[in-house]
Amino acid sequence: MDRRDWFAVAFVIVIWGALPSVAKFALAELDSYQLVFYNGLITFLALFVLLAFKRKLALLKRYAFKDHVRLAGFAFIGQFLYFLVRYASFEHAPAGQAQILNYLWPAFLVLLSVLFLHEPFHARTFFALALSFLGALLVVTRGNLSFSHQYFLGYGLAILGAVFYGTFSVLEKKQRYEKYSSTLYYFVYATLFMIPTLPLLSSYIFPKTTAAWSALLFLGVLANALGYVFWFTAIGRGHTPKLANLIYLVPFLSLLFTFFINGEPILPSSVLGLFLIVGGILLQGRMSVPKEHQHG
Repeated sequence: MDRRDWFAVAFVIVIWGALPSVAKFALAELDSYQLVFYNGLITFLALFVLLAFKRKLALLKRYAFKDHVRLAGFAFIGQFLYFLVRYASFEHAPAGQAQILNYLWPAFLVLLSVLFLHEPFHARTFFALALSFLGALLVVTRGNLSFSHQYFLGYGLAILGAVFYGTFSVLEKKQRYEKYSSTLYYFVYATLFMIPTLPLLSSYIFPKTTAAWSALLFLGVLANALGYVFWFTAIGRGHTPKLANLIYLVPFLSLLFTFFINGEPILPSSVLGLFLIVGGILLQGRMSVPKEHQHG
């Protein structure tokens, strides 16, 4: 990997690590439904500009009607539902801890691949999954099996988000869509799904503060649009095995960002749980290789 690759990877890790902390600033003015709407809209516009800059807009014309049906279905699960529950988890639980649980998605990817794609299930797979889910249990219970605290809704939403993203990854596994254009369409369709959903579950409001707009631009332009482009660039250079381990620095950084910026505590149970989750992922080799549509 040359210096450009290292810069791209470092950018992605830091930006995605900061995402939960920044999302909390947006959630101070917006609810999670409104945040998902603006997140999708800004990401789509930013990706459109980036594709124009890279002279890749012609790629958008390559899709047939049946492809758009698939893309819309993938977007419904992997962007619309996923971001709804993910941002809601930041509302109802400490964001750093919710981010840890969200990183169960590779474990669900393997589990769902075994169930629906009939991939082999070995003893190592079982042990790796058990390790990851034990880590999640530690985070959720905070090491106290009495289950007596107020964040279970947020934790449950974070785990549900991991299920949605694992499902999205399984469904997309056998597709060969061009990564830049398909990602743009995912956010287009996610935004279209939010247009009728938002007035049903919340309301349309225009953010009024600089803090909210700064957070929205960070999430849409940096974390999503540029984050995906930098990730695709690094993956495209053939360094996937090296990147696989580095990307799991993201939830560790998220704990630090939410501690120093948002004042969230770093619990020993969260740190140990995160080590178990990531350890289980890395133990199962095929779980440790992120797919092209990795996320923060």
